Amino acid sequence: MTYGLMLSMGLLKYVGSSNLGHVIFGLGIYSGHYYYKRACEGRLRYREAVQVGLIIVGITAGTIASLSYCIAKFVDPLLVSHTMEHMKSTLQQSHVDSSRAEAIIPALMSSLTPVGFALSIALTILIPGIILNLVIAVFSAGFAKK
Repeated sequence: MTYGLMLSMGLLKYVGSSNLGHVIFGLGIYSGHYYYKRACEGRLRYREAVQVGLIIVGITAGTIASLSYCIAKFVDPLLVSHTMEHMKSTLQQSHVDSSRAEAIIPALMSSLTPVGFALSIALTILIPGIILNLVIAVFSAGFAKK
């Protein structure tokens, strides 16, 4: 969570399309599974692992989205427009059709408020977090012995 906050506050630059962030996020989910399993005397079913992971993912998404909202609303009102400018330059560098990029960015800039910005950040954390959790839960829970 700390790494994600530092990224969102601009204290660190994105490393390798934030792959390092996904690895650290995955380690956070796994550590939650590990400590839950340890507290339950070594037993952890897949369902419990998914539930623990969803709690971790939800708290992380809520915390980062809330802080991003506060930053965009109170600290740096230009954060959303700076993010859109960064997105526009990224789209232009990734060889996306420039006419499409020119049509998308102004529409997003006019409609994206700090609340929408926070919700989009929450979704970008929730969706990969849920997928990552489902995969990690398989390995954390182990395979049931019959």
